Amino acid sequence: VNRHVAIDALIAQCESLSAPSAPVPEAPAPISPAPLLTIETPRAEQRPTVFISYARVDAAFAGELIAGLQASGHACWIDTTSIKGGDEWITTIAEGIRNSYAMVVVVTRRALESRWVRDEILWARKRNKPIIPLLLEDVSDDSTYFPLIGDQPVSAPDRDCARALPRLLEALTAPP
Repeated sequence: VNRHVAIDALIAQCESLSAPSAPVPEAPAPISPAPLLTIETPRAEQRPTVFISYARVDAAFAGELIAGLQASGHACWIDTTSIKGGDEWITTIAEGIRNSYAMVVVVTRRALESRWVRDEILWARKRNKPIIPLLLEDVSDDSTYFPLIGDQPVSAPDRDCARALPRLLEALTAPP
């Protein structure tokens, strides 16, 4: 109690020495999630995308990957149908790749064994699309990895999408 006067004097001195507080900058506007495009997306609503190629057994990881890419402003194209084949389906896949600005291949042994994944890679390569292999498994000793041998991969250790996403975003070009 007998020191209140001294403490009050020190507080007054401190307040006079402190610089006026700088205005707090406003946080940047959040990026609105980009849409998911599929076979069912009407042509008028289509826009450039990141084409996601994966094996059906990796659908859960692909879904998590797409959510992360969309939250970062990248529209994604994914085949959501479970029936393979048919001229319309093949044409739609080809258009999806043609309209993409990049392809991400979720690489597992099962994906590399898939004829559809291999065909998608070849079609993207023929169209000079940037291809980013996202490695969920070490497949470097597997000959089926050969179509991706010249592409710089991004690793997803322990299938951890959250750890791989920042490196994948660095490898992707900005959405058009």
